[in-house]
Amino acid sequence: MFNLFGGEFYKWKKSRSFKICTVIAVAVVVWLYLMIAVASHLAGEPLTNPEGEIPTVLEMVGEVNSTGVGTIFMAIFICIWVVGEYSHGAIKNIAGKGLTREQVFLSKYFSSVTATMVMNLIYFAAIVIVGCIYLGTDSIGSGFFRELSAYIGLQLFFGVAVSGIIVAICEFTRNMAVGISISL
Repeated sequence: MFNLFGGEFYKWKKSRSFKICTVIAVAVVVWLYLMIAVASHLAGEPLTNPEGEIPTVLEMVGEVNSTGVGTIFMAIFICIWVVGEYSHGAIKNIAGKGLTREQVFLSKYFSSVTATMVMNLIYFAAIVIVGCIYLGTDSIGSGFFRELSAYIGLQLFFGVAVSGIIVAICEFTRNMAVGISISL
């Protein structure tokens, strides 16, 4: 079973879909901040929250994450990952190596969850870094990292649950178009 996990993580590191989905998600974060900068420049006023204050980096992390960009690219990656493997090797693993469907499903589940957690951490790092560049580091106080880690931790738990649902959908449908459309 551990050989199967090792193989899954090796394939994940070599996966182009993981790299492409992560880079596009980070590019969308940069694009969102650029659009915010252009809109505030065209309005002639700085970006403000509903109270009329300049938002903090932590508020912007929540706002940018609420767009769902990370979840969309996570769903696309998982569908490509699971359905692509299902059509290129899962049946061969079951029949040729004596592995059960449960072992293949669990290895796909754990590798998908791990990959999406890494993808989400990169996504959140991009949000924080670009937010600090755009808004400055004035709003980073003593409780910033505690609140940020709590927020990111909760979002990672949510990502684990969502990725588990998406893996199950892809395992049952075994069709990339159906898996992506149902997941989104």
